[in-house]
Amino acid sequence: MTKKANGIIAAMALLMMAPHHLPAQQKQAVHRIILIGDAGELKNGRNDVIDAVKNNFQPDGATTILYLGDNIYPVGMPDAMASSYSNSKKIIDYQVSLAKNTAAKTFFIPGNHDWAQGRPFGFQQIKRQQQYIDSLYLDNIKMVPSGGCPGPVEIPINENILLVVMDTQWFLQGFEKPGIESDCPCKTGDEVIAKLEDIAENNKNKILLFATHHPFRTHGPHGGYYTFKQHIFPLTELSKGLYIPLPVIGSIYPITRGVFGNIQDNRHPIYKKMVRAVEAALQQHPQVIMVAGHEHSLQWIKENKTHYIVSGSGAKTSRVKQGSNSLFTSPQNGFAALELYDGGQVQLKFFSVSNSKTTLLLDTALLTLQKTTDSVAAAGPRNFPDSVNTAAGKYYADVSGLKRFLMGKNYRKEWATTMGFPVFDIAKEKGGLKILQRGGGHQTKSLRMEDADGKQWVLRTIEKYPEAAIPPPLRQTFAARIVKDQISSAHPYGPLVVPVLADAAGVAHSNPKFVFVPDDPMLGKYRKDFANTLCMFEEREPVEKDKTYNTAKVLEELQSDNDNRVNQNVVLEARLLDIFIGDWD
Repeated sequence: MTKKANGIIAAMALLMMAPHHLPAQQKQAVHRIILIGDAGELKNGRNDVIDAVKNNFQPDGATTILYLGDNIYPVGMPDAMASSYSNSKKIIDYQVSLAKNTAAKTFFIPGNHDWAQGRPFGFQQIKRQQQYIDSLYLDNIKMVPSGGCPGPVEIPINENILLVVMDTQWFLQGFEKPGIESDCPCKTGDEVIAKLEDIAENNKNKILLFATHHPFRTHGPHGGYYTFKQHIFPLTELSKGLYIPLPVIGSIYPITRGVFGNIQDNRHPIYKKMVRAVEAALQQHPQVIMVAGHEHSLQWIKENKTHYIVSGSGAKTSRVKQGSNSLFTSPQNGFAALELYDGGQVQLKFFSVSNSKTTLLLDTALLTLQKTTDSVAAAGPRNFPDSVNTAAGKYYADVSGLKRFLMGKNYRKEWATTMGFPVFDIAKEKGGLKILQRGGGHQTKSLRMEDADGKQWVLRTIEKYPEAAIPPPLRQTFAARIVKDQISSAHPYGPLVVPVLADAAGVAHSNPKFVFVPDDPMLGKYRKDFANTLCMFEEREPVEKDKTYNTAKVLEELQSDNDNRVNQNVVLEARLLDIFIGDWD
């Protein structure tokens, strides 16, 4: 669509509406999702885009509002003692006012500015923003994902559409952020991607609305778009009034950033890696809509079967071009709306806001839900023997004498020894188990399961898959083979010794057992990863009577209440056992 065509659409929209009002809908939407990005500042104490939504849509129970990040400029929510704290509260309060005293659900998604533009104190800023939103005690208004976690978070909109929210800045943040020691459901990038794959697989008969701050397609500055102005007057990037001509020298910055990008640009290697991983996880889903902010413009891009919507001009504007696969662009302040109709039809609308006037720029059918047939076959024989004789890894012993001399004797014999193992039957184990989700560890494959009483269990492969822990450039080199071979330096059945020692030391522990997983149709989509493998099966929470906490959660509980104490003797006993058995992680 050309700029001329966009102008014609806008002109027709103006003719169809009365001044300051939107046209009446002939067909009533069953739900409306408002997309407002980068609304984190006020001008003269107001935000015209938020006012426009409030005046024209009157949010109600059939409305979901998504604030697509950069909710507080310039560096998120400061400490309460900071001079900018009062203004930051006003910014959030203004956004909250759109849904306050209504039934409209509102979700704040973190952006890079909320993470203090990636600075070391970004994690603290994110936690403060959530704490302030939570302190308002409004059940319909939340920050997601919470606690600085990456997500993904599933939010059902209705029977036809599922909202999935992910904090993309978590992937780009180079300083403190929740990790393996955290209380986040997904603690690593691998776990996030594994969870996304499960979501995509489990919801093929729903439209997947994937919401983030960073766009996965864009033709604005973060996509490397620079005009003649930036080459001649580069200082206008710092201040709009700095028209100081710097030809040639001025081209260095836009050319360098346009080719390589900084970490907030989709040409940066880390940004590109995130995009590739997420899109690979979602590629099997038939209908995906990706919505984001970050760019201070309005965009609609369609590539293959995926729709990419950018709505980031909630408070600022920036240049944008009609690039590859662009269907609509506008550099104006405004917002987008997705209107859902019976039958799974989705209508896309873009609105501009200027001088308290709201103008419909585009109103078009986006897609209609197409139901698919589940291709996972659940039928098949389930007559399994009680036990199977097998080895954990015979190939570790099948090495030359030179390799054994250079790489070590290790526990190659133990890995290659054939032993008898009970067969794991999902339908019978613990009275029958339900698969909840796949784990995403760096070196093992795992499944989280739940029994009829709600207790959770974990099935984890004995075989290690260290490729994910190796930097991509080294995965096809001898380094990968060396890392793989050195798995033989760990005893395959070492975990069986720990419960005996833990009992003697009085330390709480899980009770692992080794099982052979057959080619069971009940594994469903996980069949290819777990069929005919040797696994370890154990409780997910080893202490049944009391809830267990990780280190980060314990520290949080200690800070929240002075009456909370750590049982230092118990911690010391557990840590001494760790040292004794050489468990250093």
